[in-house]
Amino acid sequence: MGQKNGFTLVEVLMVLSMLSLLVVIPLLIFPTMNNNSFHSDVIARQIKDDLLFAQQTAMSQSRQTYIRFSQNSYRVQYSVTDIIIERENIPHLQARSSSLPLYSISFTPSGHPTHSGHFFVTIGEQTYRYTIYLGKGMISYSKQ
Repeated sequence: MGQKNGFTLVEVLMVLSMLSLLVVIPLLIFPTMNNNSFHSDVIARQIKDDLLFAQQTAMSQSRQTYIRFSQNSYRVQYSVTDIIIERENIPHLQARSSSLPLYSISFTPSGHPTHSGHFFVTIGEQTYRYTIYLGKGMISYSKQ
């Protein structure tokens, strides 16, 4: 009889069981990442970046810049017809005022906010608190 090349059934089964363990162990060790939570965090960061962009635009164009929230959208604008950025169709986006009314979020031509305070944005099940401080570049947010 000649020599046989190949693996036995037992060897193949052992290799497959080891590979399946390598696949399953990380799934058990690492907590499942909620996709909705990650998506909400990305949108929250985008809102902060757009607030900073509105501030920079106000300084560079020497014009008053406003941020307006509505159901499932928000926009950065100079006036009602002069829109700079419009973010639409954001699922479950809701903004509510606290110490800073939503209608008063704006930046002067020098880049200073017209009012300071905080407001809340809810994206899905996550709520974020945005704080606008007096002074240039002072905007923060945190998950509640």
